[in-house]
Formats: sequence, structure tokens, C-alpha cells
Amino acid sequence: MPSPRSIVPPLLLALMLVVVPITGLAATEYGITADPSMDTPSETTTYEGKEYTVSSVTPVTAGDTISVQTSVPEGASYEINFRGPENQLISSERKTGDASHTVEYYGSGEAGTYAITIQDEGSTQTVQPVVVQGYDITVSTPENVEQGDSVTIEASVSERSVEKHSAFDRVELVVGNDDIELREQMSQADDGTYTATVSTDNLETKSYNVYAAVRGDEEVRKRAEILGISDATSVEVTTASTETPADSNPGGSPGTDPSDGTATPSTTPTVTPTPTETEPNATVTPTVTDSPTASPPEGTPTITPTMTDTDGVIEPSTATSTPATDADGAGFGAIFAIVALLIAISARRRY
Repeated sequence: MPSPRSIVPPLLLALMLVVVPITGLAATEYGITADPSMDTPSETTTYEGKEYTVSSVTPVTAGDTISVQTSVPEGASYEINFRGPENQLISSERKTGDASHTVEYYGSGEAGTYAITIQDEGSTQTVQPVVVQGYDITVSTPENVEQGDSVTIEASVSERSVEKHSAFDRVELVVGNDDIELREQMSQADDGTYTATVSTDNLETKSYNVYAAVRGDEEVRKRAEILGISDATSVEVTTASTETPADSNPGGSPGTDPSDGTATPSTTPTVTPTPTETEPNATVTPTVTDSPTASPPEGTPTITPTMTDTDGVIEPSTATSTPATDADGAGFGAIFAIVALLIAISARRRY
């Protein structure tokens, strides 16, 4: 059986093998944190032939102070450099390990895009963009917009009385968080006012940062120079509301199809006349006059109403249509006989 003393060395060696890789995973990247600073969607910038990812920018005016905090690999010795739009070195300070630094001198102070860099052994490790403002920009946007709708964003731009490294080219709108979702050139509405109307069809339902920047007509570090940048504001894209379609046939009858305007016939209830009461045991006595009745025109139907007296209630019966006959018919002969009888009776009374 192995003794405890023979077990200890291999155990210590195993622990060392575990610890060494962990020690080797100490910070190997270089980073810069600046104040003031504004978060922006991640972008790639090129500096001295290398590409760097930046996700913030430091907007200042000449005379402001920038507080810088660095994070570097343990024991690293490096330079913090501040460079102008032409990549000219404005200031430099050597540091070892994580350190603090202050930038307060801007050379000529002309408006444009500057950079804070960390350089180690002649190689640039990271870049923090700095914008010396040549324009004041304020962005106005609605607080929220329904997904699928378009939103109009306005930027008010006023020029500062400072020298610019490059001439004004355009005002650019940026919408995004970690990544750029929309980048669009804004249109001038009037002196100092620029607008852009953007669609939200391809935006998810959440909040987005919105800012505008004035771009110059020259490139700095492979991108159009920034001469001014606004503070970030936000817009909330919300879920589109569901609306109930309006009734296209208000007041229409049931069964109406509003799509074609054709109404479906509805059933018409049958109204039964209510009998009219009269005095009990009432009798109806027709009055006969001696005046002859004019014959209706040939072919005209005659309607003879009939009354039924039941317990004093007179109920209308169905009208009977009697077609008229011509002069040779039985109807005309009956009338002629009655008239002849009346004439005979009248003659008899005279005698």
C-alpha cells in the first residue's frame, strides 16, 4: 500500500495543472471606459489598418475634460494616446496596469472626430471615438408607435461658431440598441430642421435608442467624419391593436351581407284583423230605393260584401268578385224584369 508521502507530490502536481490554466486566463484584452460617454449600436471602425469594434462615443466641446479608465492585461506597460482627425498625436502618457487618465487638451480644438487609443509595443489595442461638437442637435420622436406603422422623427440642428475639420455633408438618423436596426439620411424640412419617416415593419416590439449625427464630407478612420451628435432618446414599438370592423350596413335587416349589399328577405308577419264589437242582437236592415242602379262598364267585376250576424257580432266575410255579363246574359235579364215589374205596379196604382 503506498504511503501518504508518496501520494502528496502527484496530488500537488494535479492541483498545479488545474491552477495554471486559470492563471493564464487573466484579462488579455485592452479596454477604455470614458466619461462622458454615450452608448451606440456596435460598429466596426478601421484604424491603422486594423478593425476595431466600438459601442460608445464620447461627445465633448473644446475645453471639456474627459476622464479615462483603462483595463489591460496584468503587468502590461502601454501608452494612452489622444489623436486628432488627421491622426496627429495631441497628447500621450505611459501607464502600467489598469490606470486612470485625463484628457483636457484638444490641440486646435476644431470640430470633428478624435480618438483615445491604447498602444502597446507599437500596436494599437483599442479605440474610443471622441466627437468635438461642431453642431448642437436635438431629436424629437413619439414615445411609442404601433408595429407596422411609420414614425416621423425630427432633428433640430444648429451650428456652433467653431472651426470644422470637414464641411457639412448630411444629417443621419440611427435607430438601434446593440446593433443598428435603421440608418437613414434625414431630409431638410426648413432651416435647421430635418425629418425622416421610417417604417417599423421589420422592428421587434421593444424600446429602441434613437440619435442623429451630422456627417462631414471627409473620411476619418475609413468612415464619414462625425461633426456633431445628439443625445440618445428612445421610442417604444408596441404590438399593433386589433380593431373590430365597423358595421357597413348600420340599421340593416338581419341576414344582410355587408360585402355585397344584397339583403336577405325576411319573413313578414301576418296581421289578423280584430273583430269589431257592436251592440248585442243588432240587426242589419238593408234600405232599398226605387232609383235604378247604373250598370257597371262591360268587363268590370262587382264586389258584393256579405255580412254574418253571429251573437250580435258582425264579421266581415271574404269579398266575392262577380264578373259582369254582357247585355244578353242572365244578370241583365233579371234587372230588366225588376224594372218592368216596378213600371207595372206604378201603372196599376194610377188606375
